[in-house]
Amino acid sequence: MKVSDKVGPPVRVDANELLEITSLPKSRIMEIVKLFDVAGFNRIVVEGKTFATFAKTKVVMVELLSAGVLLSKLIPSRAKQRFLFGLADNDDSRDLDEQEFARLIMFFFRGLGGAFGILSDEDTLPAKESIHALAQRMYARISQISARRLQQLHAEGDAAMKARLVEAIKARQEALSQPPTPSNRPPTPGNSPPAPARQVSSFKVLEDWSLTDFSDSLALPYSLTLERFCPKREGEGDDLGDFDPEWHLSYHSAVPMPEEIDEVPEGHMLQRWEVILARRIFAFCSEQRSFRISHSEVEAGLSHGVEPEAWKKLSVALEHTAEDHFRGRKPEFFRFLKAMCPSAQSRHLRLFASWCQQYDDLPDQASKMQAADDASLSFHADGSLPLIPMDELVIMERQFAQMDKSNVGFLTIETIATRWEWDDFTLNHFIASFDISEDGLIDKNEYLQMMCPRTYRLPSSNSAARAWFGEPSFCFRCFF
Repeated sequence: MKVSDKVGPPVRVDANELLEITSLPKSRIMEIVKLFDVAGFNRIVVEGKTFATFAKTKVVMVELLSAGVLLSKLIPSRAKQRFLFGLADNDDSRDLDEQEFARLIMFFFRGLGGAFGILSDEDTLPAKESIHALAQRMYARISQISARRLQQLHAEGDAAMKARLVEAIKARQEALSQPPTPSNRPPTPGNSPPAPARQVSSFKVLEDWSLTDFSDSLALPYSLTLERFCPKREGEGDDLGDFDPEWHLSYHSAVPMPEEIDEVPEGHMLQRWEVILARRIFAFCSEQRSFRISHSEVEAGLSHGVEPEAWKKLSVALEHTAEDHFRGRKPEFFRFLKAMCPSAQSRHLRLFASWCQQYDDLPDQASKMQAADDASLSFHADGSLPLIPMDELVIMERQFAQMDKSNVGFLTIETIATRWEWDDFTLNHFIASFDISEDGLIDKNEYLQMMCPRTYRLPSSNSAARAWFGEPSFCFRCFF
């Protein structure tokens, strides 16, 4: 991967590397590239989905990481903050100086800008210079507010509190005045005066500021974003929180793996069908704008029976959600599941979310299975057709050669439309049916398939490969 000389994650990755890292299908990788590298995406559309065009894309890794973490609804807000702080904290000091804080704000703006498709919109996304200027102002304001808070604590505290504050300040000043270590600071040139101590803000101070504990209006956009895309906060943690407050990213040492999921007594964890049923009931109640609903009303609304054992859990969750709704708190599906299964941790809730996604994907999977069955029927039907006469095949090949004036091996949609004077509907129908590579171009084989009369088959379909592959639906089903 392309990495910088400095510590940190890869500066940029291309689409091929994203495929390797994420194991996502190409269609999803294309969606990511479209958001975070518009020029690279447009190049792929024009030149086709090849390894070479994928290698020319450039996705800034920290922007992609920031967007993914910020938009997750299953990561506690403090964990999100620690992740973003860690991306900017190159020296693992668990505090940020002004330059590192500016990088944090840059990740925040450009990560969300990429997620919402406005990275290339200069009229909407602030320029980098403007973001840096804003970060400097915010950092100075945080430092001033933090200093005033310390002064207030010292003035209002008892003797023991004052002594602890003095010792803490001395210890921090001493730590910041230490000479830089080879692992995280450049060495001071010989005979040069020591560099002045950096002004830094600890993660704790930045967390308090971003969660509006400082009552600073400049923190409001940041805190509202966390509120919008995070689980609701309760006290020190999140509703989904099994977050270790000491957890942090590191560029210089291995990060401890999270603890294994605690064992849940048998019968206390939700099953897949219960999660799907809960989501249907939650959606139904949201449409009705009321969570105070009876067993019979739910069954009538869903046209589906609900077993008494399942209703016991659901009724508890409905009551909790109704009380929250009455107090002005927006109903959240994962809070609903948490009420059904209080012993569930955030890792369990992420599993529940994956079950919901798999359930939503079932229609698509069913359509793919149907397509596989249709392909199997077509496969055998085509095999019984007579070969296209050689003179007609030669005519089709000559037509392709005449249209491919540049001898590049493919035809553009515009070329086909001009030659055959097809309207948009006919053109789009044929392209959708025969553009197997989905690159918006028609190569020679695709052209021959498109122009071959339905009463004939091409010679290639009589090759030994047909006998070797046998039943095509079996091959397709292996992937589904």
